[in-house]
Amino acid sequence: MGKLMTAVVVLALLTLLVGCSREQSEEGDHVWREQVETLDRARSVEQTIGEAQERQRREIDERTR
Repeated sequence: MGKLMTAVVVLALLTLLVGCSREQSEEGDHVWREQVETLDRARSVEQTIGEAQERQRREIDERTR
């Protein structure tokens, strides 16, 4: 029973080691590449909109003074 348990533990550790290895670079293709790019574009648009809102607020404040 001890040898079986040791074999199971070794197999589990090897599976984790292989599954967690970094063979692919972060820049390469991966399953969620398209989703990540879409989120990046959305963040960029959000920043642009925020900057435009801030400019608009400043202009309104200047005109009302």
